[in-house]
Amino acid sequence: MWTQILISCTPVVIVILIMFFASRNLEKKDDGTVFNFFRLTYRRRFKRNLWAIPFVVAALLVIFFLSEFATMYNIMLIIFFTILFLIEIFYNYHKWKKEERNAATSQGN
Repeated sequence: MWTQILISCTPVVIVILIMFFASRNLEKKDDGTVFNFFRLTYRRRFKRNLWAIPFVVAALLVIFFLSEFATMYNIMLIIFFTILFLIEIFYNYHKWKKEERNAATSQGN
């Protein structure tokens, strides 16, 4: 069972890493449509995270009701992914506000 999960997640992780390294040194965009999450500013990442909340809730419900794991594993998975998502939202918000402070400081000089 864990082997199937690992095999199915490996291509996703590889694509995410490729997109991250490909856009690492590119200019971040704050307007327009951008497919690559890593090319967004932290403000746009935060907004995209907020828009993703209904999809994350739906995915967690699918995991809970349709997976073949025991109920305890389902609950642990849901808690784990919820904590990860909340950390991502908090991190993007914090970095967005930090960018705003830095921009205001650099404009003041």
